[in-house]
Amino acid sequence: MLRVMILTIVYICVLYLLISLFWRWMCRNHYFPCPVWLIWVLDILNLSITSRESGTEKTLRRMGLSPGQIVLDVGPGAGRLLIPASKCLLPRGKVIGLEIQFEMARLLRDRAKKAGVNNFSIVLGDATKLNFRPGCFDLIYFCAVLGEISNPQKALENCRAALKTEGHLTVTDLVCSPLYLSPRTVIALAEKAGFRLSSKRGYWYFYTLNFAKLKE
Repeated sequence: MLRVMILTIVYICVLYLLISLFWRWMCRNHYFPCPVWLIWVLDILNLSITSRESGTEKTLRRMGLSPGQIVLDVGPGAGRLLIPASKCLLPRGKVIGLEIQFEMARLLRDRAKKAGVNNFSIVLGDATKLNFRPGCFDLIYFCAVLGEISNPQKALENCRAALKTEGHLTVTDLVCSPLYLSPRTVIALAEKAGFRLSSKRGYWYFYTLNFAKLKE
């Protein structure tokens, strides 16, 4: 039994490593966001390895969500954070998921409804071409997705415009993410986009950076 468990863990790790390398190569040479057909792998990892090291609850605590906030989740995927984040914002808060893939957005909508979540909406779009009115969000967050965006600098600049004066940006990443960005890289991008680092949680291999919007 123990041998089977060890082999299963090794298999999952090797599989994830191979997929990560392929994914990284594709994203470096072509625009290639996480496809829907890979979600099953991420689901397995969320229930095994990453759920222990980078649990959803820990990430949400680090982000500092509060009831009543209007929040933007950039690249929500299948909703690992969006669904529990929506519950944290009740009774008057709401999460908007900005998703670039139609099929992923449909999967997310189905999962959210099954989870009994209704204080959310999904918008199809690209973070480098945000079309929200200025100052409409209390908080905008990225989780293991900033490195996938073709122009992260432009995406962060757009986020700054969409945040309220006292709004915050939060970026979480994990070293096992195929397109992991180091804290130093993210801080440099955010500062150039008009943000100031307000807190850092975690370590280089799994961190959350919280930024305040600099005033004009």
